[in-house]
Amino acid sequence: MQVVDLEGRFLIEGRETEVCQLRVILSTGGDGVTSGSGTMALPLALVGVAPGTALTFRTSAGDEIALDLREVDAAEGVGYFLTTGAVPAQQRAERTA
Repeated sequence: MQVVDLEGRFLIEGRETEVCQLRVILSTGGDGVTSGSGTMALPLALVGVAPGTALTFRTSAGDEIALDLREVDAAEGVGYFLTTGAVPAQQRAERTA
């Protein structure tokens, strides 16, 4: 298991949100496939987004990570997500905590 802290912006309807932080917990299954999950503070542009929404996070290095918003805690302003694609290897190597 690896914990990766990323800085970047969410892409929403062709626009980018303000810079925010994303913490992804990566794990590799027995089949060698790496998947991730985590929580994030919801930027104002994501307030009202429903669970099940597909999101794209663009890192400050320009890499994109696809996320599936699984749950939203509106009272706390937090979203829970799963990655739906590969997390760029360069990001994993440079930002592993």
